[in-house]
Parts: sequence; C-alpha cells; structure tokens
Amino acid sequence: MLRVVLPAAYERPTIAIFEGFKRKMRRWLGTQVVLSVFIGLSVWLGMWIIGVRYPLVLGLVAAILEVVPIIGPIVAGAAAFFIASTDSLGLGFYVILFFFVLQQFENHVLVPLVMGRGMKVHPVVVVVSLLVGGEIGGFIGILLSVPIAVLVQEIFDHVAAHKEQHPVS
Repeated sequence: MLRVVLPAAYERPTIAIFEGFKRKMRRWLGTQVVLSVFIGLSVWLGMWIIGVRYPLVLGLVAAILEVVPIIGPIVAGAAAFFIASTDSLGLGFYVILFFFVLQQFENHVLVPLVMGRGMKVHPVVVVVSLLVGGEIGGFIGILLSVPIAVLVQEIFDHVAAHKEQHPVS
C-alpha cells in the first residue's frame, strides 16, 4: 500500500523505516511473550510454594496481565492477595512480599536485559513513553506508547544514518 500511495522520492526511505519498525515490533512481541511466560511460571511456582489456593489460575492471570504495563502486575498481585487473605492475613502479607520482590527483579534485571537485547530500545525510553502515553491517552495511550516510541526511534535512526551517509559540507 505504501508503494502505491507514496511519491517515488519518498518510497524507499519510508519503506526502510517501516521495515525496521516491523522488525522491532516483532522483537517487542517476542520479549512480551518471554516476560509473560516468566512471570506466569514464577507466580504459579511462588503461590504453590507459599500455599495460596489456585496457584495455576493466579499464574495464568499474572501472565496475561503482564502485557498491560505497570497496572497489570498490580492487579495480578491484588488478586493473589485477596485470595491469600481469605485463608490468613499472614499469607496475604507473604504474597505482597513475593510480588514486590518479583516486580523488583523484573523491573531492574529482567526487563533491561530482555528489552535491551531484543529491541535495542533503552528502558528509559520505554518508561517515559509509558508515562507520556498514559497521560495523553489513558489506558489506550499506555498500550500504544511503546509501538509509537519504537516508530519514532526508527525514524530518528533512519535520519541519523542518512546524515552520516550524506554529510552536509
């Protein structure tokens, strides 16, 4: 479609940007799957070890909600807390502690490693885009913020590469 709509002068650069964007979005989706599987398995195992009822369901919920940045893990942790609290408040406390440690590990170790290697996007760019997207567009803005940030980065990378190949004298 881009080849039909774009003038010939803009066709090659636009398609190059679009191809880079598609490549990075595939990597982003792959990293999201890896993170979701890791979190789902960790929650399932952690809840099973702690002794919370329905550990498999809680692991599946955590894996699915991992796709929703920031809010998803909080909702999954709250659900696990409420289920654990029906048995005892002490168990609920251990669940909160477990989710806190898991989120710290994910945010400070796993996400920078997986996102940095998979997407070549700096974690600060991801966090800032999430904050801006949430402020501008609410929940939909949060969902679209990373793809938009990746597209903007791809455009900047293309412009920078073009400037290096054709320096202004």
